[in-house]
Amino acid sequence: MPTETIPDILTIDELARALHCSRRSIERRLAVGTFPIRPLPAIHSRRRWSGEDVRQFLLNAQTGRLRRVG
Repeated sequence: MPTETIPDILTIDELARALHCSRRSIERRLAVGTFPIRPLPAIHSRRRWSGEDVRQFLLNAQTGRLRRVG
């Protein structure tokens, strides 16, 4: 997913598509605390992520500067 098409707020399924990984991969890393993008506060038990944080993470990944975002 090109960074310009990433919405302002992402669900876990949208996040998985943007990062080209499975939802389960994200869930596993969240469970052990190693997922690099912090979620926004949940609404009705649904996690959400900032589109800006996801775009920043992808930009950092392209430039080799991986670090926690959010």
